[in-house]
Amino acid sequence: MRIRITAIALVTRLVEGVGHLVSQVQFFLYGILPALLPSDELTALTRRYYTRSYGGLEREFRADAYKWTLDNWEAAVEAKHMASKGLVVVLGAGLGRESIALTEHGHRVLGLDNNYDGLHIATMRASSTHLPVLFVQADFRRLPVPKAQADYVFLSSVMYSAIPGRRQRQECVREFRSVLKSDGKIVLNFLLSHEWQSRSHRLIETCNRWLLKLPGSNQNYQPGDFCSHGHFMHAFLDEAEIRSELTETGAIILELNWNEGFAVITYPTPRSPEISLAGP
Repeated sequence: MRIRITAIALVTRLVEGVGHLVSQVQFFLYGILPALLPSDELTALTRRYYTRSYGGLEREFRADAYKWTLDNWEAAVEAKHMASKGLVVVLGAGLGRESIALTEHGHRVLGLDNNYDGLHIATMRASSTHLPVLFVQADFRRLPVPKAQADYVFLSSVMYSAIPGRRQRQECVREFRSVLKSDGKIVLNFLLSHEWQSRSHRLIETCNRWLLKLPGSNQNYQPGDFCSHGHFMHAFLDEAEIRSELTETGAIILELNWNEGFAVITYPTPRSPEISLAGP
């Protein structure tokens, strides 16, 4: 009996060791993907991730076990920066958590997402609670919203960090700005880097610097880019990085909370051209 127990223990440790090695190899391979793949392919990876995540979820989803309220930071932002009720465009609406909560608080909400399965659950929930939320399947890079119609653009979850490339994120913010009214606001949260100086990350970063010298590599790559289970993310390394990224789009930062990982921005109202009343 003792021999059997010892053998089982040895096999268990062997399996754990192999599993750890496989996990480390997977972590490394995902870490170098952003240096190899162009931005559109990284975006496609993320979409496939959500397709897998939401696929078949409706059969086992329990609405009563899901949190349909705003997170603490979202509630604080709404109270401080969204006191005036208006049209909120929620990007990356997913299952509708933020959209439904904001509608309950008196806003008119348009929830957009690229994934049909998630939006189907969101629509069913809104219908069951008799809330007038409109959910539309759409690409956030081509917003189906008329210019200057929205009071707020609300980026759900870590959607901002899921946009690959600094320039691409800035282009998206400028697109979001185009649908805002003159005093409109954009609310977004972003992923913070807590482990980027770990030994594993330093190894990946060293390899990525070498890979960037190869033809066809992703020249939009930045330190802080990584993939997890096929989901691209950019982790901001410090507060100065996210501040400069947003202000370079012309934004005025109303609030930036580095510890909580969110920002609220707006844009200056364009001046009307001055008309001279003086004669020739």
